[in-house]
Amino acid sequence: MNEIEIWEYLLKWCFAQQNMQNDPTKWNKDDIIRIERELYRFIPLIRFYDIEPTDFFYKVYCYKDILPQDLIHDLLEYHIVPDIKSKINLPPSRKPDLKYPLDSTLIKSNHLPLFASWIDKKDTSHYNRKNNPYDFKLLYRSSQNGVDINSFHKNCDDKGATIWIAKIKNSTQLIGGYNPLNWNGNVWKTTADSFIFNFINGGNISTSKVSYVKKQDRAVLCHYNYGPTMGNIYCHYNINWSNEDRGCGEIYPSIGIPKNFEVEDYEVFQGKGAIETEYFAIRNEIIRLLEKSKVIMEFTMFNDNFTNQINDENREVNEKNVNEKRLKNSQPGGKYQKRWNYGDFKLNKIIAA
Repeated sequence: MNEIEIWEYLLKWCFAQQNMQNDPTKWNKDDIIRIERELYRFIPLIRFYDIEPTDFFYKVYCYKDILPQDLIHDLLEYHIVPDIKSKINLPPSRKPDLKYPLDSTLIKSNHLPLFASWIDKKDTSHYNRKNNPYDFKLLYRSSQNGVDINSFHKNCDDKGATIWIAKIKNSTQLIGGYNPLNWNGNVWKTTADSFIFNFINGGNISTSKVSYVKKQDRAVLCHYNYGPTMGNIYCHYNINWSNEDRGCGEIYPSIGIPKNFEVEDYEVFQGKGAIETEYFAIRNEIIRLLEKSKVIMEFTMFNDNFTNQINDENREVNEKNVNEKRLKNSQPGGKYQKRWNYGDFKLNKIIAA
């Protein structure tokens, strides 16, 4: 069911409850108050951003008097101003993101445009679900792939840029970080593009804070004894984490991440831009075609060799026939019968990629 249909059924039910007509031009102040009170508790359940602009204008905006004014203003901005960031926390879209599907138990699809905006350092004009250029592919989930450090490195090393998200135990808080480099090695790595973040309430993106690296030579620690470690945030055993100064000062400006905490679960995603994703798709297709061409070429060469073998045998037979015809001619009344077989030819298996 489309979101606009859900909205229309909700209105129809509210009007029936209050015994009111659905024409807002005929409402008085008391009517507006009554329907507003009836509707208020259901507003957070409607995915208004999934409603198409035409439907919004003709089927939602006409009821602006019974909707929160900040919601109406935010929706107008969303439909009119490109790349605007939502100021109201609404449920994530019911629409599947077919282009870049999300596999996560910790975050929702509305987190992804925010991560993409942080990666590209878009301070004012943030991405939205429609123009998010990044594909976040799940590489590792501690509760699924194993809580040991080796499992993290097995799944995440040599994967390029990654973003990790961890849920702090017995809370709604999510923390995480973006590493634009690889996790392999045994050394501190330098970058100017890494950041850490904190959601006081993981389900509400408006509670987020982001902190970009200040001391670039201590941005990311890659070590076989640690999970994702950035600045003063250390993942010791995938469960026990810490965020304490170890004599290097403030590597990332403080954003309210606890000093010591346990993690309930954490996930690591490979972050690829649209151009990079398209490049890998094209590269894989070229490889597939080349492998297929190689098989065809090998078959063609094999077939050519077989054909040459047939021709050679034919030539030998023809020469034999000529010689025997000469012999036959020299022996009147003699008879000649030649039977020959090329043998069985069988192509056992050809695998085309």
